[in-house]
Amino acid sequence: MALDNEIHEFKDIFKPQNFDKAIDSLRKVAHWDLNIMWFQTPAVAQNLTTLIKKCAYKLRTECIKNQDYERKKTVEDFLLLWEEEVPTLINKKALEDQINQKRRKKIVLPSKQDIKLLYDYLKKECNTCLEILDNEFNLNAWTLLTQCTLIFIQIFNRRRAGEIERLTLINYQNKEVLDENVDQELYKRLSDSTKEFVKQFVRLTLRGKLGRTVSVLLSPFVVQCIETILKFRKHAGVSSDNEYIFSVPHTNRLSKKYLRACPLMRRFANECGALIPSTLRGTTLRKHIATYTSMLNIEECQIDRLANFMGHHKDIHKNIYRVPVPVAEMTDVSRLLMAAIGHDDKEDDEENSDDNENSDSSDEENEHVMPAMIERTNTIMDNTDHTSTFDSENTSTSLSPNNSTSSKHRNTSPFGKTKRTKWTDQEREAITKHFGNLQKISKLPSLQECRKVILKYRVLNQRTPQQVKTWIDNQKRAKNRQQSYTRSKNLSF
Repeated sequence: MALDNEIHEFKDIFKPQNFDKAIDSLRKVAHWDLNIMWFQTPAVAQNLTTLIKKCAYKLRTECIKNQDYERKKTVEDFLLLWEEEVPTLINKKALEDQINQKRRKKIVLPSKQDIKLLYDYLKKECNTCLEILDNEFNLNAWTLLTQCTLIFIQIFNRRRAGEIERLTLINYQNKEVLDENVDQELYKRLSDSTKEFVKQFVRLTLRGKLGRTVSVLLSPFVVQCIETILKFRKHAGVSSDNEYIFSVPHTNRLSKKYLRACPLMRRFANECGALIPSTLRGTTLRKHIATYTSMLNIEECQIDRLANFMGHHKDIHKNIYRVPVPVAEMTDVSRLLMAAIGHDDKEDDEENSDDNENSDSSDEENEHVMPAMIERTNTIMDNTDHTSTFDSENTSTSLSPNNSTSSKHRNTSPFGKTKRTKWTDQEREAITKHFGNLQKISKLPSLQECRKVILKYRVLNQRTPQQVKTWIDNQKRAKNRQQSYTRSKNLSF
């Protein structure tokens, strides 16, 4: 329905007197609800404000070319009104409505079972097609192999659809492997198990979003599929000037020369028998890996490496792709809030002596804690609504540069309770006997001195120097808090 019958062409709105009509039209297209004062489609409103301004600039350029200075002045006056009024009339409210809609939107991540079903389904289809093509060329088998290989690479590497579907022959020909011929010094530093692991993959680079260079890892099975696809390109009718690996035969000038990954992902998600096929999408798979790795409390350098591999900045990785996990907040954060409120003041002394004794544990202890943390993370992710997990053994292999030890102490505790051993009276007496009154110690003993104490008293054999030093520090702090509390209580009376 036209708001003004005098406006016949789009360029007629670029007049100051038509500014209010342009705003009304924009609100109508973006479904502005006058009763509750909000946009039902706020993204449309924001995009239209930018597009209309670009059209005005384009019209001004044409006026300059045609030396129509009178109309140029009219368009510039309209642009002045647009830049002054639109941020307040449209953009601010549209942005608020968009943020509110995103906050209310429930993001359902794919489950481990559904991802595994899709992965196994694609691998089975690829094997079937390879068996057919080994005997003779079959166009249907070649087409299905091309489609399955495309999605197979996408779900493993968690790449964007547009990046994988536009994989070119040059990208594939420049693939590289990690062996002694590439970087001999670096290869020698790798452990034997790591050397065996890296032999399973080849790496290639391609153009990502915003011109970034991103990587793709291919297993020997995927390489075999791609080699078979390239072998029968001519038989399938693919043009010789088609540069894409996942090409479409017999294309016209207006159609794409490559397969589109998004429709194929939807199709295979429905065919594989997944419980919730709608969650198996490119973006949700990318959010899944970002959310899952956050549950493992991986180091900052590993977050940077993963974000770079996925083709975005680490801030985008943390703020956009990570989905808040309610279980983590209800287990970890709730404890911190309860502790800050002083809910269990009566048990402070006992808890400080028991719960904090391992706060500065050794690297040897961390080796035992990390697998337990991963196992608890898998349990939490499985119990969360349709949030997927991977096997803890595979994940720890892929995420950690060294599977046996960690170069840094773990900064946070794992989800759930950690098993701790309460200090016995004999252990307390041994430390007090050696150091005397702990409150009179001017500074904490060194780790070397704590080792001597452990060697001297057999009852301390199950303790580490770090635990002894931390326990002494906790006792001093607990006594100081108790004295401060007593003084403040006396002053209040």
